[in-house]
Amino acid sequence: MTTKESLALAISELIKRMSPEERIELMRHISRQELEEWKATEEVLSDRELMANLKKGLKDEAKGSLTRVEL
Repeated sequence: MTTKESLALAISELIKRMSPEERIELMRHISRQELEEWKATEEVLSDRELMANLKKGLKDEAKGSLTRVEL
């Protein structure tokens, strides 16, 4: 993970935890383009993590060491 990706993920997490008032204040200081770039980076990271987990699951299944989890 690059520094830019790490920063984007950290900022995304902070934004999720902000109150509506804090988000409004943040929007006054951050351009819409920057916010969209961070969101796009977060989506790429989520997709990458999902694919890594799927590949690991397939390898575990092939080895016969798959653990079944029910929700």
